[in-house]
Amino acid sequence: MSYSVYRINLPESPEAVVFINGFVSRDKPGTACAKGDRAGFFWMWKQLLWIKNVTAKAKGCMQVKAGICGVNEVIMVSYWVCENSLKEFFRGEPHRQMMQFIAICWWIICLFSEPPRRSVSQRRERAIASSKIKNMTTTDVRLWTVDEYYRMAAAGIITPDERVELIEGQVIPMSPKNPPHAATNLCAADVLRKLLSGKALIRIQDPVRLSLYSEPEPDIAVVRIDSQFYRDRHPIPDDIFLLVEVADSTLNRDTQQKAQIYAKAKIADYWVLDVNSRQVYVFREPLDNRYTQQIILDENGTISLVAFAEVEVKVGELFA
Repeated sequence: MSYSVYRINLPESPEAVVFINGFVSRDKPGTACAKGDRAGFFWMWKQLLWIKNVTAKAKGCMQVKAGICGVNEVIMVSYWVCENSLKEFFRGEPHRQMMQFIAICWWIICLFSEPPRRSVSQRRERAIASSKIKNMTTTDVRLWTVDEYYRMAAAGIITPDERVELIEGQVIPMSPKNPPHAATNLCAADVLRKLLSGKALIRIQDPVRLSLYSEPEPDIAVVRIDSQFYRDRHPIPDDIFLLVEVADSTLNRDTQQKAQIYAKAKIADYWVLDVNSRQVYVFREPLDNRYTQQIILDENGTISLVAFAEVEVKVGELFA
């Protein structure tokens, strides 16, 4: 398939260039092009914000407007100071990545555009673009299921080196781990593994399937013993005794967003290890998507698991 629209002859000295382009996924259910894996659909929605941002940051780009025309179609209008700026963007790495995916997977997504043109009146062009955006149909956020999340990975939309997790139907980047975070993670897991030997399995940064739309990867999960080590599935809430998150720069997210997600899944015991203060935030008694009990213990305290009241954990030993 040829994409001649990107091999264009622009005027030599326009005052400004307006470029209108968009993406349409071909794999809408019920169409002749539907393959069943919705890869084009996933790619388009996952990359929309990235495409808009890298375009807006490109040298010579004055403004970008993006909008959703429908579930399977998006459009962008960009304004450039001159044709050389637009040509330079076409030669850049972000555009190359975009076109590489489309060239390889031409059967699931197509590209369309109006030829770039000189702006006779920038005000008039912006009015036209604004009108296009205002007339677009707005839609609710599309939530991904766990199965769709895995199909995105199988299609190469989520690459193996991307550290992401599925939270409430959205693919969320995971924060990088600095040395204190990594050390505390290993230390706490080692302590729990010794104390719970023969009672539970300790999983480190592996997925747990909480619902149709959530499969986070907690730093530590204490789960029921499975003779096959969960070879055929990930643990579900009924398998989980305790979830632990290690927080350095993510304390607010772990004690608020993650706590709400875990409470919604009825996880009875949730701990957040605050690396900076060497404290443990303990969340228990989930009710109506929140925990009704929360305590904070310093490194001199002790704590027992809800599921194993006889096992006493010294807080200070959880930290490296």
